Amino acid sequence: MGSLNGEFNGLAIAVLSTFCQEGSNPSTTYLNIPYRSGR
Repeated sequence: MGSLNGEFNGLAIAVLSTFCQEGSNPSTTYLNIPYRSGR
């Protein structure tokens, strides 16, 4: 459970960071999230 929660936390942080960087086009950043998380 702890590892899953940590992974979800990292995903949420990645989403927030990408939104802050590219707020104009969130669709492309959302597609790039799987590569950032390593899946």
